[in-house]
Amino acid sequence: MGEEPIRHTGAPASARKEVASKAVLELIVNDAGCHLSDPRLDYNCVDTTVVSDEPHRYALPRFDVQLKASSSEHRVRRLADGDFSMQLDARSHWELRRDRMTPVKFILLLLLPTGVEVPRLIRVGDKYTLDGIMLLSDPRTWDPLEPDQKSGTVRFRLEDEFTEEYVRSEMKRIGDGGRA
Repeated sequence: MGEEPIRHTGAPASARKEVASKAVLELIVNDAGCHLSDPRLDYNCVDTTVVSDEPHRYALPRFDVQLKASSSEHRVRRLADGDFSMQLDARSHWELRRDRMTPVKFILLLLLPTGVEVPRLIRVGDKYTLDGIMLLSDPRTWDPLEPDQKSGTVRFRLEDEFTEEYVRSEMKRIGDGGRA
């Protein structure tokens, strides 16, 4: 089989979701006065690193990010209280929870409505928005897995939205000598 049929099928929905989530992350981080160090990293459950461009007491505060994008009710569940949860394989769960020199944040771009396969850019007046919300969960708050567990549940609270205010606050805390 030649590559012609593949060439005309376009990028799969998963690739489009990944591109959209990285683009939204970059816009939020940029608005907070920061930048992404390498948006193609994806090493040891790290997709990229957010680095501050602002002067702080300690030079170059930063934190690592693991991105996930989903619009599937099978992958991301809405809980009775309005929060969300998803299953994460044991290896990724362990890798994100382990102690690191650079703190890590687990971020989910949840595309709404459920079933949206290709993220849409929506115009509201003179501004554009993506039909989703970016939430975060701190792996240090997760319960450890039992040795025989194959996966763990990660909770994403609606009040833990990943915004430019959150990024500025974390950079200030890290830049002043605290851990994120």
